Amino acid sequence: MGDHQPWFMPRLRPSTSMLLLLLSGLEPGETILDPFGGCGTIAIEAAVHFKDVRSISSDNHKLVT
Repeated sequence: MGDHQPWFMPRLRPSTSMLLLLLSGLEPGETILDPFGGCGTIAIEAAVHFKDVRSISSDNHKLVT
């Protein structure tokens, strides 16, 4: 309670990130922006699995920036 922080940093599973990218209909040459990127799972999955896609990810949480 109060200012308690989890002992781990929650993150999106890579399979869930990939599903979101597939649902987005991402095409070659497009840019994807994840303003709540955390540890960058969506950006990493986009870079690994989609050719010619630019991924931008950011977060303002002090543990992940």
